[in-house]
Amino acid sequence: MGVLGHVIRELWRPLWAASMRTARSLHRGVKAIEPWGIGLAVLGFGLSALALVIDLEDRQAERTFRAWEVVLSSQNNPNGGNSMKLALEYLNREYTPPRWLCGEWIGVMSTKLTGNRSRTCFIPKKDRASFKEASFPNVHLMGANLPNADLKGTDLTGADLTHANLMGANLKNADLTHANLSNAKLGDADLRGADLPNAKLWYAKLVNAKLMNAKLANADLAHADLSNVYLWNADLKNADLTNANLSNAHLGDADLEGANLKNANLRNAYLRHTNLGDANLNNTDLSNANLGSAFLRDANLSNAILTNADLSFAYLTNANLKRANLTRTNLTKANLAETSITQAALDVACVETMYPPRNLPKELTWHINRCPPPIE
Repeated sequence: MGVLGHVIRELWRPLWAASMRTARSLHRGVKAIEPWGIGLAVLGFGLSALALVIDLEDRQAERTFRAWEVVLSSQNNPNGGNSMKLALEYLNREYTPPRWLCGEWIGVMSTKLTGNRSRTCFIPKKDRASFKEASFPNVHLMGANLPNADLKGTDLTGADLTHANLMGANLKNADLTHANLSNAKLGDADLRGADLPNAKLWYAKLVNAKLMNAKLANADLAHADLSNVYLWNADLKNADLTNANLSNAHLGDADLEGANLKNANLRNAYLRHTNLGDANLNNTDLSNANLGSAFLRDANLSNAILTNADLSFAYLTNANLKRANLTRTNLTKANLAETSITQAALDVACVETMYPPRNLPKELTWHINRCPPPIE
């Protein structure tokens, strides 16, 4: 065994030495090319990333082009089906990639290789498309998801927008005549000057919406949520607002002649100089409402709640106030000629009338000339 071991050692020694020399040579070679290898790897990664960005941009551009094709081809085809809705939803999307997906080095490489300096993110930014002044009459967009959509001046006459999400949308001066917006979400939407005559807005959510100068004659707003909505100078002639929520609504100078507001909630609403002639306000809650100088001739206010309401200088000729609650109501200088207020709850009412009402209960004489100054 001693001789055999000695022989093996003698044979192994040159092999080990040769292998070590090879390893040292290889190590020296790797050390020499290591910086170049790292540089090539970084360059390869950068090129791959840039290729990915360009590919994503191309795909986005192609999809946007196809979406516009669907929209434009469906403009005169209201039965475009689900494809029209999907196309509009895609075009309305807005996307800004997070900062960690972006870097100046992408822009530098893009500039040097393609001349395009705008590419600075792995995933391209997508801007929201504008449908301003487009024509979509009678289009079917039931349940469409179009928040913050730009639909300014768009023709949507007869459109089906039931259950649509139009929160924050710009519908200024849009034409929605005969449109169906039942159960639609229109909170914070801009509907200034919009045409909505004969439109259906059953149970629509319009909280904080802007409807100044909007035209809503004969519109159906039954059960709609219009709390804190702005309806200055709006036309609501003969509109149906049965059971609608108009608490804290701003209705100054609006025209609600002949409107049906039965069971509506108008708590804290602003109705100064509003035309409510011949309106149905039966069982309507107008507590703390400001109706100063409002026109209520022939209005039906039977069973209405007017607690703490301000009716100073209001015109109530021939109005029906039977069984109305006028507790602490301010009727300073109100015109109550031919008004029927029998059986009304007049606890601590403040009255200083210009013309005496018909069937004046003795309670109305309690606080004559003790009214607070009116709000002009």
